[in-house]
Amino acid sequence: MTASEHIYSVLFISDDGAVRAPIAAALLNAVAKGRWRASHAVIGEAAPLHPLLRDALATAGAQAPDGTAPNWAEALANGQGFDFIFILAEAKEGVSLPGPADTAVLAHWPIPRPNLAGGTQAEHSARLAEIIRMIRRRIDLLMELPATGLDRLARQRHAESIHQRAD
Repeated sequence: MTASEHIYSVLFISDDGAVRAPIAAALLNAVAKGRWRASHAVIGEAAPLHPLLRDALATAGAQAPDGTAPNWAEALANGQGFDFIFILAEAKEGVSLPGPADTAVLAHWPIPRPNLAGGTQAEHSARLAEIIRMIRRRIDLLMELPATGLDRLARQRHAESIHQRAD
């Protein structure tokens, strides 16, 4: 496979019980153009997707993933190598990834945790729409990564700069 044919494999990890990571994976897969394949996982126990995600993602032009979000250690242990791992959490402290992640470009996108406890369904939908907007901006910047000619260090720098450029 040539560099121009390489499909980047991405793992999004979040600590919010399957909200931010599935959003990011769905948005990237929706605009992948054959260059990207995104998966998602959670820090902690495997978790079902939030019930409002399907509608929120459909409104954003993306399809919600099926099933539950696996634990991140399970996602890394399945043998699939990842080119990029993005941690979507307010802080990345306390997240230490095991061996298979050593070869991936690792970056932190400090997307705020959506507060989906209490409030009305309309308020929850508005919070999800804001999270989707924030993540979509970062996905758009990730898509600017050239298909060829970048070594791991250049990809690392690009991935790390996305959060600063998105705000």
